[in-house]
Amino acid sequence: MERKCVFRRLSDPSKSIVSKRNYLWLFTVLAAFGLAVDLWSKYAVFGWLYNNGTQSKSGPVESWAVLNRWTGDGKQDLLGGRHDVWTGWFGLIAEFRSEESVPQDAFHGLRSVSAPLMPRVNQGALFGMGGEYGGSANKVYAAVSFLASLGIIVWAVYRGKQADAWVIVALGLILGGTLGNCYDRVVFNGVRDFLYFYKIDWPVFNFADCCLVCGAIMLILHAVFVSPPKPAAGTVPTTSTVIEAPSTISPSAASAS
Repeated sequence: MERKCVFRRLSDPSKSIVSKRNYLWLFTVLAAFGLAVDLWSKYAVFGWLYNNGTQSKSGPVESWAVLNRWTGDGKQDLLGGRHDVWTGWFGLIAEFRSEESVPQDAFHGLRSVSAPLMPRVNQGALFGMGGEYGGSANKVYAAVSFLASLGIIVWAVYRGKQADAWVIVALGLILGGTLGNCYDRVVFNGVRDFLYFYKIDWPVFNFADCCLVCGAIMLILHAVFVSPPKPAAGTVPTTSTVIEAPSTISPSAASAS
């Protein structure tokens, strides 16, 4: 009996499976960059504007004493310093509680890098929302920041391979900003802000806030303008199909049987 087999490959496995690039490295670098720049800028600017606690009306740093100014905790005696970056519009600003030295506790080394005084901080959320509740609000926002950071990290590890670079960049920025402000809430009992558009009296903010806002805008733009990938029309099998030709029996073989 003579059989003929015809092999027909319906698809090429090397072309049917498209592996997505792993952007986890990009996510990690952006998060670390945002956190590092945020913490460095806060320590550097607050240390510079403290100006060794001296009063000055000349030079690059203008320092002053603000007495009995209302804050979230009531009236406080504040020391302040500022530097104009864009004259008439934008500058750097820092304020310190003149009657509150850095406490001798587990965080003393981290708190005393810039000055021997505790800085004035924002215990609320964006634009100071909830700041009137003081330390209680800060604890809530610190817990929310920690849980949000943990959720983003878990998502990046387990789902990052399925996302595109745009989403990974956005989440990397958001994580860096979230960790930067979470650090402040734990160590300083509030967030240190120093970027100030005083021309329009915009709420004072920091580099972490910039990362958070940019990341959020990127996610919104991605959700609005980028369509989710559609599955290809029809699934092409990745296995080979064997087609058997009809058997051909010769007359001699038939007579022999």
